Amino acid sequence: MKNYLHNFIRTLIRIIRIIKINDGIKAGVAFLGIMGMCVSAFAQNPNMNSVAMKYIELQPSQIIIGNLSPSENKVDKLPQDTFKLSGELNLDDFFANIKGNLNQEVATRSIGQVTSKKDVLFFVHGMGESKAKSFHTDYQYLKKLYLDNPASNVGAVVMVTWNASPSFYKPAQKNAKKVLPAFESLLFELKAQKQMQPELSINVLAHSLGSFILFNSLDAKLTAAPIFENIILSAPDIAIPSDDNQFKYDALSRIALRVWVMYHQKDRALWYSGIANGKKRLGRIGYNKTKNTHPNIKAIDVTEYKIDDSAKGKWNKHIYFRTSPKVMEMLVRILKK
Repeated sequence: MKNYLHNFIRTLIRIIRIIKINDGIKAGVAFLGIMGMCVSAFAQNPNMNSVAMKYIELQPSQIIIGNLSPSENKVDKLPQDTFKLSGELNLDDFFANIKGNLNQEVATRSIGQVTSKKDVLFFVHGMGESKAKSFHTDYQYLKKLYLDNPASNVGAVVMVTWNASPSFYKPAQKNAKKVLPAFESLLFELKAQKQMQPELSINVLAHSLGSFILFNSLDAKLTAAPIFENIILSAPDIAIPSDDNQFKYDALSRIALRVWVMYHQKDRALWYSGIANGKKRLGRIGYNKTKNTHPNIKAIDVTEYKIDDSAKGKWNKHIYFRTSPKVMEMLVRILKK
């Protein structure tokens, strides 16, 4: 970042010197030269050009969309538009920008190699992940595993965020419930975008309470045709199938071509969630095959997969989507289907 600021300051100084040039022709030529240096200085900062990572912030009464700009220890949100839930959500410009970036990614990466980075990935985080440090960790994970990985087909990532900062489960779950109308509005707009642009390949990776938000936002009106290629539920904080929620599982099976349920039988976070909610959680038990009437919903048991990285990740066995090398490799493969 210091280099970027240094280049920018040098550019400003040279522009100021131009003002002192009396010869109009020389000033014009010099100005064009300086403009070129400005472009060059900003081009040296990959964060200024990159629009491959965007965000959508869910709030109880509105949705904010924008770009993400990382620095050394955090990710800045650069808001572009705000939509009140009382109005109409329109992501035409948002997706036009994404498609332009996808085409640019393919053109850039296709030089000297065969590649296809045409998939869009929406990531819905879980509890605690809206805090600056965790949000930055998720950003780095998504960029490295999907955008920068030549084995991945993902060319654009949208981080769907919400106020998950409470340190205790019940307040965080309460906040998740507050943004269900916003996520439902987002789903209807994604449906409209898919209908207008059927070539779009849209995927979702939802973790823990992020899966809770997705699952509980499902509406029967959404399911006339699939919106997503893949929905991946990692450690989903969702009640296992029952008569009370079977209609939600029916909707889940119709909203995507493929649904993947990743579960860990020793997930400590979901053990507590099961007690707090009075119902066993899907991300700990898995998809009950005796009640599985949806062949496109697949369960993946990751209990025996090695978990690296933080002591927290090893202890709670809940964030394996970014702490287990085998799971991460699997996620890249799944998104190619």
